[in-house]
Amino acid sequence: MSELKVNTIESNNTLTANSLTVGNVTINATGITAPTYVINTSAVAIGNSSANVIITANSSVNFVVVNNAPNVFPNPLDIYEWASAATLSNCLISRDTTIENSPAGGSPFKIVPTGTDPHFGTYNSNTWNLATTANNDIWKISGYVRANGDITLAAAQFLLPLPANSSGNYGTAGIANAFPSATLIGNTWTYFEKIFQINGNANTAYIQIRPDGPDSGLNDLWYDGLSLQRVFSNTIPTETVNTQLFTANGTWTKPSWATDGKELVIVHMWGGGGGGGSGPGGQSSGGGGAFVYGYFIANNLSATQSVTVGLGGAQSAGGAAANGTNSSFANLTAYGGQGVWSTGAAGGGGGWLSTGTTNNQEGGDPLGGSNTAGSSPDSTFGGGYGAGNITRSGQSIYGGGGGGLTTFFSGANSVYGGGGGAGHASMTNGKSIFGGNGGTATVAASIPGGGGGGNATSIGAGARGEVRVYTLRIVS
Repeated sequence: MSELKVNTIESNNTLTANSLTVGNVTINATGITAPTYVINTSAVAIGNSSANVIITANSSVNFVVVNNAPNVFPNPLDIYEWASAATLSNCLISRDTTIENSPAGGSPFKIVPTGTDPHFGTYNSNTWNLATTANNDIWKISGYVRANGDITLAAAQFLLPLPANSSGNYGTAGIANAFPSATLIGNTWTYFEKIFQINGNANTAYIQIRPDGPDSGLNDLWYDGLSLQRVFSNTIPTETVNTQLFTANGTWTKPSWATDGKELVIVHMWGGGGGGGSGPGGQSSGGGGAFVYGYFIANNLSATQSVTVGLGGAQSAGGAAANGTNSSFANLTAYGGQGVWSTGAAGGGGGWLSTGTTNNQEGGDPLGGSNTAGSSPDSTFGGGYGAGNITRSGQSIYGGGGGGLTTFFSGANSVYGGGGGAGHASMTNGKSIFGGNGGTATVAASIPGGGGGGNATSIGAGARGEVRVYTLRIVS
């Protein structure tokens, strides 16, 4: 009778099940912990299948590793069970229970050659796919082999690892990896172990194994305990990325390969910066446009999607300057920065929920910066406060920076949103790490979303926004 050796039971070496039945004896197996189980039996079944040994559980056995995974042979201790359905060429095969067991302790598998090139067809069909693989993957095959006389097995007379394509067909996926010769002493089990690399091509998708017999001498061969293990995978996850950049209104088109529900659409966008200029109270500047990001599953989006890119606000020549307009994609909106308003106060930065508040210089919501008692001119998702003659401009992380005012305060910074403009040549403009910088009296605001500087000519306009859409799929 053969032995089943369970060398590893994963999940902290604990097998959790209702019961373990060996013959007519039932053992409650809940919580049993042991490094090794040796059970004399001829078969194993999970669930209700008929066998000498049945492992049952209420719902599932999450981690039961039989025959020392990652071995990918269906049953290395009974190779005949795997190979008996194969088409034979110049040989006979059997499960030999009369010969002494190998150290693996399985049911020896016997090949009796009847002619030249004895082998059987465990290849060139999906039936015989053992595991996925790719060109240049490295594997190890090991086990025991025996002959009924002294013999040297030449290359291609032992075991042939074969690459197969996605349909399981050998030939278009590369060449065989023939083993080197092996010298056997008659009637003695010999352990073998071989590291090999798949010599495939771009079509390689699976690995198959064809045991062969000797071409000369017609000695009988036995195999036992074959183990095939992956040593190194050359297949690493790769990215497929589609990038669509919008600098003006347009239409996003879903990539043709985004069809299996696993693709992620990432959207980054900025609203337009507010306009700067010369109000009645002197030079003032606009607030920066907000930055907004969002994630979508590609299947949840239509095949096409309208995209709006916010415009920079026009400059002012003695009156109110225009706000930057909003950018949008699906249900996302990136609000524009506030422009200078009529009394010469600077504009607040755009926030995630609104543009800056007109005639108040507050940054856009949520919790935009302000000069209200006890509040801060800075914000995180809202816009920064637009400077007044007693309160500095406010900074933000995702919202736009507040604009600066004449010689009182410089433009404010933002991490992702547009920076606020500078209201006077002697003051500095707000900077942004990922967005555009605010303008100055002599330099235009930069894209995307910088607030306009204190200049009544076109150089004082806010910078336009931008929408960037990335569609990403991870494949392996």
